[in-house]
Amino acid sequence: GLDVHFIHVKPPHLGPGQKSRPLLMVHGWPGSFYEFYHIIPLLTEPSKHNLNPNLAFEVICPSIPGYGFSEGPHKKGFNALAAARIFYKLMVRLGFTEFYLQGGDWGSFITTLLAQMKPECVLGLHLNMVSLPKVGFSQIVSLLIGRYLPWLVGMTREDVNRLYPYFEKNVYALLRESGYMHIQATKPDTVGK
Repeated sequence: GLDVHFIHVKPPHLGPGQKSRPLLMVHGWPGSFYEFYHIIPLLTEPSKHNLNPNLAFEVICPSIPGYGFSEGPHKKGFNALAAARIFYKLMVRLGFTEFYLQGGDWGSFITTLLAQMKPECVLGLHLNMVSLPKVGFSQIVSLLIGRYLPWLVGMTREDVNRLYPYFEKNVYALLRESGYMHIQATKPDTVGK
């Protein structure tokens, strides 16, 4: 029941017997279908860009409902799973029973859910943002205490020797370089203004 904006770009020139591969590309926040604008020619006309001419894609880039030119949801509770359902229906309406997926940021959640919901339709999934399951309070406590009292939280000395050098090397860098995540956690509308 929503008007969903999308762009659909077919390869202009296919060789005899050559088929294009349908590819659904889903953006994130604060983004839009335009994130993919410059890569579409590489995917639809690979030979023109000195790429493998046998790997031509038919690209579909929708705007997530409520983003860009797509109509916003009218009911509360619209989430990534609802968007995945809508994009699956879009692909079916375009005549695709099998297709590839690409997603980043919110698009990674949506395409992952679509791949889990309809694995028989998904030929491949590419993500440029991977999320981890939610970490609960007990996992955080285990990580904090584990360095000093590993036996208390079920860790071995080998666990400590493998886990904590990584933390010492990478956690500070992650905190220092994750300004985007800090903005999203505290003032998410700022980025979109």
